[in-house]
Amino acid sequence: MSIELMCDQFDQKEPFDDIYYLSYGSNLNQEQMKNRCSDARVLGKVIMPGFRLIFRGVADFCQDKNSDLCLGVWKISRNDEERLDEYEGVRGGLYRKIYWTMSINSKKIPALIYQMNRSNINLPADSYLETIKNGFEDFRFDLNFLEESLVYTKKNTKGNSYIKKSNRRKQLWTSFTKKIFLH
Repeated sequence: MSIELMCDQFDQKEPFDDIYYLSYGSNLNQEQMKNRCSDARVLGKVIMPGFRLIFRGVADFCQDKNSDLCLGVWKISRNDEERLDEYEGVRGGLYRKIYWTMSINSKKIPALIYQMNRSNINLPADSYLETIKNGFEDFRFDLNFLEESLVYTKKNTKGNSYIKKSNRRKQLWTSFTKKIFLH
């Protein structure tokens, strides 16, 4: 199977028969995707020049002519897409959906990718990073791509990291109780 990817927007006027999804962060982890999206099927992988993996507490990507973005290619169901939308926080505005043009065996089709709506740059939690590392290994990507992304993130850290709601509550409670007990 020959897979090519173009980052130009696919014109989405009607629902697609088949849904193709491009993963780059923790959703490269095939065990996680099996639990999250039960119908998802790996089709292959692609390395997209001109983009880089970046961390905003969680994985994201940005344009960078001097880098490459490692992407897993999946075929998913409508139910899988709904679960991904929920997981990626689309309704709450954390990520947005983009459709790039992909060519499989010379047939042009849309490929879904999620991009974050934030501009901060921060390192991820170790456990999250381990999930991504396992995903890189699942797709047999060179771990140097991941390491380079971490180095870039460390050099360019700015703003506050994204923190999951449950962790925000815990962080606020800890801060609140420290204030009460320290005064």
